[in-house]
Formats: sequence, structure tokens, C-alpha cells
Amino acid sequence: MRKAAFLIVLLLAVNAAAIGKFVEQPPADIPAGANITVGADVEEAPAPQQTRTDVLIVRAVPDSVQSGQTFQVKLTVTNKYTGALNLLTVDPQRQGITYIGGPEPYIANYEGLKIPLFRWQDSFAPGQTREYTYQVQAAGPGTITFPPATVNDDYGNTFETAPASVRVECRPTGACGPGENYVNCPADCQTGGKDDVCDGVADGRIDPDCAPGADPDSATTTTSTLPATKPLANENKPASACNLFLLPLYSAALAILTRRLF
Repeated sequence: MRKAAFLIVLLLAVNAAAIGKFVEQPPADIPAGANITVGADVEEAPAPQQTRTDVLIVRAVPDSVQSGQTFQVKLTVTNKYTGALNLLTVDPQRQGITYIGGPEPYIANYEGLKIPLFRWQDSFAPGQTREYTYQVQAAGPGTITFPPATVNDDYGNTFETAPASVRVECRPTGACGPGENYVNCPADCQTGGKDDVCDGVADGRIDPDCAPGADPDSATTTTSTLPATKPLANENKPASACNLFLLPLYSAALAILTRRLF
């Protein structure tokens, strides 16, 4: 038994030596130019993990305002992480809205697009909260939609608000003003008047906004209602299909820009 065990150990040692020799120099009987591959276990280094922080950003706007009214937009940012953070808060501006107050807009350029932004950059202690505000003046009746505001920290994390919207209601003045019509401001705009909307109401007056024969008071009426012959003069009207198509591109560009700005 001892001799058998000795022979096994001897054979293992010889094989181990042969394997080591093969790794350093291949046997002489292998043809020249042969492709020799020596297997080895390779373990990839783990990718560095990103530090996960915790930041809360909240936007506050009124549910509704009246035409011409000025209202406040407030962003509240809180560092809920256990350590101090440098935070860049960005809120993009939107065309067709009159911005009043707030910081001087920052103009970001991205592939030919000029995007005006409100931006604030501050250091936050653990648990610290800051508020950022600016003013907006509503135009005619419609809806003002705000895209998400974002916060970027110095670890590469991004936090954002949900989109927000403010309903702009008619402010009765006794006169049918810009952006008002019989549909969104019946208190100021009567039927059959020139307000960029074919109201289609039988009132004894032919609506100048209707196509020929479209008003029920016309002798050659073909239908009772038709859409306006031209778009509403309303800066706050809902986004068109084209704008809805471009919104993801705008949001993607904004996300890239906020990372570059930090």
C-alpha cells in the first residue's frame, strides 16, 4: 500500500512538472507555427459602483389662474442623504410663457437648439432644504404646462419632478380680448362675433369665422358647426401634435445638458 501511494504521488508530481513546462515552453514534437492556446481562468474586475444618494425635489404651482394674472412657481429641494452634497437644480423655460423675476436665464446650446434655463447651484448639508422661486404671467385662457425640473448631484445621480400644469381661466372684462372666444370665455365673447371660432349657434347673426354656408343662419347652410378657420390666438393653448412629437427629444437634450452643466 505504501508503495502504491508513493507511485501515485510521484506520478502527480511528474504531471505537474510537465504542465508547468508546457506553459513555459511547448513540447518539441509540436509542428512549427502551430496555434497553441493555454487555458487560464480570467476574472474581470468588478465595475465601480455609483454612490447612491437621496434628494427630494418638489414643484408647487396653483391649479388655476385668470388671464393676465401673475403667479409664483416654487421649487423645494431637500438633501435626504447622510452626507453633504453639491446640487445643481435646473428648470427649463417654455416658449409662449412670460417669465417675470427669478435668476437671469442661462442659455444652453444643444445641436442647434437654444434652451433657456433657470439654474441654481448650491452646497447642501445633510437634511438641508432650499427654496427657489420665479414668477410667470398667464396670457389668454388655456393651459400652461411645465416640463420636469431636475437636480443633479456630484455623484452623477439625477432626480426630477413630475410635469405640472396650470389652467388659465377667462377673466371677464366685458370685452372679447386676445385669446378669448365664445368657447373659453362666453362672459366676454358673444355668439356670431369675430373671435377666431365658428360657434355654429343659430342666433340670427352669420359668424364671420365660419366658412361660407357653415353658419346655421346662412341661407346655404351645409352643417351646423365647423372648427375655426384659423388657429386660436392663444399663447397657452395645448401642445400641438408636432410639439408632442418633439417633447421627448427636448427632454433627452435637457437631460444631457443638465449632466454637462454640473
